[in-house]
Amino acid sequence: SLLAWLVACEAGDRPYMAQVCVASVILNRLEDESCDLRELIFEEGDFLSVLNGHVRGEPTEAERKTKKYTVGKMALDEALSGHDPTGGALYYADSDDSGARIAIGYECGGLIFGN
Repeated sequence: SLLAWLVACEAGDRPYMAQVCVASVILNRLEDESCDLRELIFEEGDFLSVLNGHVRGEPTEAERKTKKYTVGKMALDEALSGHDPTGGALYYADSDDSGARIAIGYECGGLIFGN
């Protein structure tokens, strides 16, 4: 799915729980902003993997066969089951991003999560 691919591309180099957190943030934003998935992903300009061209749409068959996608899908499934370690966060950034304007509520895998 597009959402699993976004999670994989945004956080695939992070620990599994950080991927669950990223998936949770995306789901929280979908609910909070009352928009559809494609609008959130492609029109907001908030996802580095979209800006750098890694996510352009649904993953290819080859991309769906990668470990990165498989783990991203597992993380998404966990978030969809209701596990949200971020406590409802709407944003995330690298923890070393001094320009991040996030009220930090949670840190995991080198990422900060908050609102």
